[in-house]
Amino acid sequence: MHFQAAFKIDVLIVGGGISGLACAYALGRSGHNVRVFEKTNGHQRGAGVRVPPNLTKILIEWGLEKELKKCQTCRKTTFMSLDGGEVLGILEWKEDVLREAGGQFLLIRYDDLYQMLYRLALSVGALITFNSTVTGADATATPTTAGRSAMRKIVTEMDDIATDSGHTWYTVIVPIERMVSDPELVKWAHTPQWPIWMGDNRCAFGFPIGNNYSFSIYWPDTDVSLDAFEGWNVYCPTSILDLSPYDDRVRRLFTMMPTAQRVKYVLRDRVEEWVDHSGRMLLVGEAAHPLLPHSTHGASMAIEDAEALGVLMSHLGCREQIPQLTEGFQELRRARCDFIHHGELSNAMLTTMLPGEMRDMRDAGMRESLTTGVERWDDDDADEALREQWEQIEVGFAYHAREASEDWWMKWGTLSNGDAAKSGLAIEIATSSIAVDHSND
Repeated sequence: MHFQAAFKIDVLIVGGGISGLACAYALGRSGHNVRVFEKTNGHQRGAGVRVPPNLTKILIEWGLEKELKKCQTCRKTTFMSLDGGEVLGILEWKEDVLREAGGQFLLIRYDDLYQMLYRLALSVGALITFNSTVTGADATATPTTAGRSAMRKIVTEMDDIATDSGHTWYTVIVPIERMVSDPELVKWAHTPQWPIWMGDNRCAFGFPIGNNYSFSIYWPDTDVSLDAFEGWNVYCPTSILDLSPYDDRVRRLFTMMPTAQRVKYVLRDRVEEWVDHSGRMLLVGEAAHPLLPHSTHGASMAIEDAEALGVLMSHLGCREQIPQLTEGFQELRRARCDFIHHGELSNAMLTTMLPGEMRDMRDAGMRESLTTGVERWDDDDADEALREQWEQIEVGFAYHAREASEDWWMKWGTLSNGDAAKSGLAIEIATSSIAVDHSND
């Protein structure tokens, strides 16, 4: 059962991506009046998205079970050497593990997830304006027109400083019909798994999404002659990368398409304060806690944020509660997002290790899974990095955003009191994928 707030407010959401649309739905169904401003025309990128159990739980509770049944399941991950394609290890997503986590692990096209959330947002009366940008707002959340990237600076009162990571993601969406003509690639076309090629300071992975295959490569910029620009709408020829020294299946799959989406990985600080001094302007999603592009939990953290905020704001009973609930949102989400962020970085490091003792230990631990059939890597003799990876999976997948939010409310929210006001009060939320999305302000 979902409650509607006794005290309804106007909400302005800056950024209409996954995070913004999810917040629009979660807050709209809590009874609030929501308006979303999105700087693009709504045409979204087509890369694949992993939907882990902690996210499928939310989407099913939001009424999307029928749509999710059409999605490809993910049953295992095969780890291979990027150099020659040797299979090093296998991690299976077994039914008992998924059952304990409370949801399935699914693979979906970004556009499809976006459209699901767009329809949900409209269903609760959210007003969504495309081709519109916002630079800021005052304490009454009155927007001023320009680019949305300034919202983070307004909330934190600090400059948004970007640091070059020296790496870029390249993604192609390959029609399955092209893969079936290659006897070595056809097995990946319809297999419900997520293979990863691990290399020296680089990696590649792919998975099926309907009639297509999403394939991404993480590569150092030192190997590329073109300038790297930040943003999701940057494209380049697939011939830009020299993949000849590596597993030839990677080269053949990547070059099946003439162009690739190019996403520069830019490092940004994880801000300390997500809420401004008034308590009525806040950051959510990657505006607050940026993740590595194409990470497993990119979409799940954004939608968990939305669910948490929607649950808390469903209990809004008076004007004075707004700062308490926005601060409570930060308190509730910070530790969870930090945990996932650490896990994503650990996984990235695990798959891009340089040659040496640590990589030899990693490979030995993975090869053990091939001979023993033990994929969990959580026994006492397992390598510490592999055990840590499994802990991240277990804790990450089992989390339930709604239950955690209700628990917070029962413990802390009911301590507040105050007379209910008679009129609504606007708040503003900045959601955009600031870690990788550049606005030309």
